[in-house]
Amino acid sequence: MTKKYMAVNGCLHGKFEQLLSVLEPSQTELLLLLGDLQLLSKKQDLSSCSIPYKYTYGGDVDKITDFKKIMTDDSNKLTQDLHQIGLVLGIGGNHENMGLLELLPFGGFILPNFYYMGFCNVIKYKGLKICGISGIVNGLNFLKEREFGFSQEKGLEQTQWWRLNKVSSYHVRFFDVLPLLLYEENDIDFVMTHDWPQNVFHNEDPHIESQLLKIKPFFRDDINSGKLGSTIYDKIMDTLRPEIWFSAHLHINYETSIEYENGDFTKFIALDKLVPRRLTDGVKQFEFPGEDSNEDVGNCGIELDENFIRIQKWCYINKETILKEISTLQSDPSKLDKVLTNIRLLYQQGKNSIVIEDMLKKPFYEEKVEEYTREYLSRNLGINEGPIYP
Repeated sequence: MTKKYMAVNGCLHGKFEQLLSVLEPSQTELLLLLGDLQLLSKKQDLSSCSIPYKYTYGGDVDKITDFKKIMTDDSNKLTQDLHQIGLVLGIGGNHENMGLLELLPFGGFILPNFYYMGFCNVIKYKGLKICGISGIVNGLNFLKEREFGFSQEKGLEQTQWWRLNKVSSYHVRFFDVLPLLLYEENDIDFVMTHDWPQNVFHNEDPHIESQLLKIKPFFRDDINSGKLGSTIYDKIMDTLRPEIWFSAHLHINYETSIEYENGDFTKFIALDKLVPRRLTDGVKQFEFPGEDSNEDVGNCGIELDENFIRIQKWCYINKETILKEISTLQSDPSKLDKVLTNIRLLYQQGKNSIVIEDMLKKPFYEEKVEEYTREYLSRNLGINEGPIYP
């Protein structure tokens, strides 16, 4: 039997063709994309995508990303190679077409075998349980409620809104990741984030000096001051205790381990971006660790995680109460542990009343976003009226 592989890519920056050139698509069972997907299909998408001006090439989308070629031509080799992969699983970074990704806040299929994880999600695939968080953590916006360009007036008003908010739109929000902090099972295999946890810089690993700072010496001051990495990811890591935590963003390959008090540990793997002269630096391949199953369960084999959906639904039902608790952190961030304790207590008291109905649709495409999101809200979160985004 032919071996199947799992591949992980750091910052994609729209370079699907470069990525697939170093893979064997037909032997790749699972491909994890850690952000900066840049899923642009037309020039107008640039209004909701934060990309440095010199990389916009005068609005020539074909020079920015291969995604348009994939979306518009099923006959080319690139599209056919991509479709040979069992499942492509992606999260967002800080250079994304948020006008598209915000339409899938809870995840959904971009292509028949390409599933975007949404702002925060846990899915199951062939015996693996995978968590994904999109965006990067920014302290100024982390505690704020999320706003959506989709809900703005069309035309000039929406364009102006994106000009002001496209950067903040990819910032991680506390309410989105709260279900992970309430998660009660230690059975997550992989966590995917774009930026890094902070604890990987403070675990007395001698390789920080020899591998990380030797290549990126300008990180030293930010590491020493605690500015590099996210402390909320530290808490999520300690709660989930996954086998492997994958990150990208800093454009460097780096590996270390985080050990817990009981002797268990999480392996941390960061990957570089794709660079023409060293494409393999941005990709890591393993023998596929999941189950070798040919059972047709639909949806490319993806199943939503009932534990995550149950907690997420409870959070939306109790959103007003939760946001009041979160608001106390604006004036005193040191109360985080107390706030989490209060919310966990409320969840323990109410979790048994939550009934969920698993729902996932395939295939999913951009023109169906309202239908998909409305059905997700209705069936999984119990929200049947009001704006499409609670």
